[in-house]
Amino acid sequence: MKKVITLLFISLFALTGTAQNWITTKAGGGAAMRMGTSTFETNPGAAIIGGLGYKHQLLKKLVVSGDVLIDLRLPTVVLPDGSTGAFSSTYISVPITAQYLMPLKGKDLVPYKVSTTRNTWFLEGGPYFGYGLAVSGYDPAAGAENPNNIDVGLTAGVGFNFPFENNNQFTTGMRANYGFLNTYQAYSGGPVMNNFSAVAYIGLDISLTKRKHIRHRW
Repeated sequence: MKKVITLLFISLFALTGTAQNWITTKAGGGAAMRMGTSTFETNPGAAIIGGLGYKHQLLKKLVVSGDVLIDLRLPTVVLPDGSTGAFSSTYISVPITAQYLMPLKGKDLVPYKVSTTRNTWFLEGGPYFGYGLAVSGYDPAAGAENPNNIDVGLTAGVGFNFPFENNNQFTTGMRANYGFLNTYQAYSGGPVMNNFSAVAYIGLDISLTKRKHIRHRW
């Protein structure tokens, strides 16, 4: 048993010893809406995100990423008199995703060697957790004063990394977020409204790795 534990620790250090890690910044925007059934008609609105995060390379093609974001969502609701009201919410969102990296350009055969690229694109996915700093709701049965300030859902997206020589990298991408929990607190017979947003973002990953860079042979 001790040998197995020792081997696990050795394997872990072997993986993380060659890993890269970054402090990340991210900002972007897109569209947000409430999906589900409600007494009122709802319309999409703007979505704005911004915050900090951390990335850690587990394997050559696998990175784990976590962010802490201010997540502002601004859908609207059409009231019975035809006027438009705010259906906005502000969350602290914490998406945690696994990113699978692939070269943005494949190998090129040249005399005596294979050229490599450091630019990558990735697919990502994972859970997100949200805490509502301010969540509004419109429905006579629910009451605007009774929203649910907790959200849990899934995040999925695609992105691109463009590293510099100092191992920092510029990132850009798109994410979709779908919440599983009703934005109203639980009660019988009322509407079910789920958060959804799709955003594009740009960011800067600041390397915490002292080495100049690691070249991947894809």
